[in-house]
Amino acid sequence: MLDLDFNLGVILVSASLKFFGYSLNIVLFVVGLSVLIWPVWGHLYAFKVANDFEDRFIAQFKPSLYLPLNQCETSTVSEESVCGELLSRDIQIPLINDISLEAVYSNGFALSFWVTPIAGQVGFNLNNIFWLGDTSDSFRPFASLWLNQIERNFHFSGADWGYFSLPNMVQPQKPLHITYVFSPPVGGEVYVNNYRLEEFAKSVPEHSGAAFKGSKLQLGIGRGFYPESSLLGTYSNVMIFHRALTEVEIRDLHQVPNFAASAFTLLPQNRHHRNLVLGAACILVALTGSMFLIRWIHPGFSFSVLFVQLKERDWIFLLLLLLGIILYFLIQFAKETV
Repeated sequence: MLDLDFNLGVILVSASLKFFGYSLNIVLFVVGLSVLIWPVWGHLYAFKVANDFEDRFIAQFKPSLYLPLNQCETSTVSEESVCGELLSRDIQIPLINDISLEAVYSNGFALSFWVTPIAGQVGFNLNNIFWLGDTSDSFRPFASLWLNQIERNFHFSGADWGYFSLPNMVQPQKPLHITYVFSPPVGGEVYVNNYRLEEFAKSVPEHSGAAFKGSKLQLGIGRGFYPESSLLGTYSNVMIFHRALTEVEIRDLHQVPNFAASAFTLLPQNRHHRNLVLGAACILVALTGSMFLIRWIHPGFSFSVLFVQLKERDWIFLLLLLLGIILYFLIQFAKETV
């Protein structure tokens, strides 16, 4: 009776596979391929925006100053021909002067640019991403953003305040879109890849900018003071606005697809979950792709016939193998969520 029930089950399974197998194989192949494509698309799209900023964004947002920082093959130093490749501490992007502090308090201020950190940086623990302050007032910052080399996280600070983000948020050679917005009377905020940095901090002090006692502002891109350090990497597409930007404008400047792939590049546990999903998608694409390849090489090949010919011990082995793969992914997921 047991053998009869088992054979009947095999026949039903093989019949179902014969009827639905090819269509199901197509669906699974497309699903797996889609999972593999979206992070690659998001990364390439962000890389394209970082290197080939489209003119329509400049026409749309009308920044007060725009520096592409991509003129690295000329010896002429001017606003239009500044190179953004900071590959050693001997290279610096010139300070941007004459930013009216009164206008910042009245109308707001915004800064937007891309940076791709290089790997293997040595030197200071805190390397500067941008610095806004008064160099004649003891180099006290109005606002400054740093990368902590030890924890691989951000440090955002002002004249008398500062906070660190969660660790391991920065990966070398991965593009980052940085936006700083000062909105009176709220204060200043930093967005990394379209996400408010405050959302990735354990505690955030009050910071309105009122404690800053300087008389004017200068802006350093990758050039900070006390410590006088730079985050080495490639900077591009610096936009300065003498007004505050809305969250919609920040998102449009970032130009990452709506599925927000960049959210998974900020926190290490999210990166691990994404890698698990990508690993499962690779297995799915490999299996379904192999089925297509076998059918293409051997048109008469039938999986239903193969399954009918399988013995009971073969089915047990396949089920145990499948359960082992599922259990492995569940254990890896549990390690990161506990």
